[in-house]
Amino acid sequence: MDNLFDEVRAVSQISAFSPGRELPEDLGDFQHAIGDIQGSYVHLQREAYGDIRAKSVSDAHKYSSKFPEVSVETLATEIATIRLLKSIAGRVQGYFHLPTNPTQCFSVDRTVANARRVLYLCRKSGIHRSSIVIRIFSTVEGFKACEELSKQDIKTSAIAPAMLEQVARAAEAGCAFIAPPCSDFCDVDRQYDFRLVTAARDYLEKFGYSCSVLPEGPFHFGSALVLMGMKSIALDPLAMCELKHVTQWDRNWKYFGYFAQIEFPNLEKLVFQDDGDYQTKLLNRPSGGGPAVELPTYTVNSIIRLFSRTITAYSCLSIFGTLVKCNKTLRIT
Repeated sequence: MDNLFDEVRAVSQISAFSPGRELPEDLGDFQHAIGDIQGSYVHLQREAYGDIRAKSVSDAHKYSSKFPEVSVETLATEIATIRLLKSIAGRVQGYFHLPTNPTQCFSVDRTVANARRVLYLCRKSGIHRSSIVIRIFSTVEGFKACEELSKQDIKTSAIAPAMLEQVARAAEAGCAFIAPPCSDFCDVDRQYDFRLVTAARDYLEKFGYSCSVLPEGPFHFGSALVLMGMKSIALDPLAMCELKHVTQWDRNWKYFGYFAQIEFPNLEKLVFQDDGDYQTKLLNRPSGGGPAVELPTYTVNSIIRLFSRTITAYSCLSIFGTLVKCNKTLRIT
């Protein structure tokens, strides 16, 4: 292979995490396109995306009477995220993964309503329902929403699970994808989130679930290297470009595909009698993560902090607040 990106792509399918329309053509096509609020915020601050910002605000005003329960800013954010993914539609072979509002992740009804709103906005943008996956946070309410949506043949992805129990619950909820977040790779002995990816893969395969593991996040290129060999990996544009520009490397580096090679053969099936039983097991899980899974004990507070970072990013889109005011003042249509 001429570069590291092609080396990774030879053994793993690559999805584009929070892509923009300036994604270099020499990166080729992608398995899926994954929308992310934080990534959208970064893209939409750029002058090159002024047309998407303005059109999204205009459309948000147009649809606001249909969705009076949400602000124009929220609608504009959702529409803009859809437009960002659509900008690379010709290079996507699989699905468009669209996020729900993380501030609603503890409400079943609001999450389901958000999913239906996203589907409506996608249809108005020319993306067919069969091509859409709804990204939902791995809360108790989120899993209930996934169950309800799955019954309506709406594909869902459980995002940001931090424990194997959440992976098991997502599989039972009928999620099409499970998307563990992976941080930058720096110390192989401390990267528990990567081990969760492998444990999730082995758990789903062992017990015959049809959902797929799709690790995602704003990766450093090292994260891609230690995960190469997994069936699917979602990489952000920066990581892909970094990999593309590396033309010389040590093929004997021992961590190439390190986590894809780890196996957890002794996993036991996790059974939950009801949501109360699930929550009890989640809160009282033993250190070590259960049988043969070397994962740390995550506290509820650590999960809340993970959610709050995304919630903050969602509310940070003040750029839309400014445009909405301009829209009212200047009567832009």
